Amino acid sequence: MMNTFIDVSSVQQLKLSNGLFPLLHSGDKRVTCCNGRHHNIKLGALAILSTDPANPDKLEWDTFVRAYDDKFQGQIYMVQFVNVLRVTHTLAGNITPQEAMDDGFNDTIDLIRGMRRLYPDFNDDTEVTFIRFTVQ
Repeated sequence: MMNTFIDVSSVQQLKLSNGLFPLLHSGDKRVTCCNGRHHNIKLGALAILSTDPANPDKLEWDTFVRAYDDKFQGQIYMVQFVNVLRVTHTLAGNITPQEAMDDGFNDTIDLIRGMRRLYPDFNDDTEVTFIRFTVQ
């Protein structure tokens, strides 16, 4: 497989767990629930980057980005381009079962448990952002 390294500095960016990239790539993941209120996410092009560095020699992935900031200089991340269609904000306690299922969870309780694994203080009063997109 030939790896491609690209520059995403001119595109809005969001980080997502490495384990979710196969679902992104297949198009099965078209929604993500983010902890907090993300005012900076706009409709249009978005580069989703892996949260952890990736090894292109050990992954079946074709597009990577090399980080050039001071902290992570030279490290490599997976990237998937998407087109943001809708951004909504709500409290975790108001998440509907359909929103949870759209993000790949069985129900709202499953989504909240999943978020608590990453954010221990996550609760019904936590603000969340739902981002709906299509894979480019």
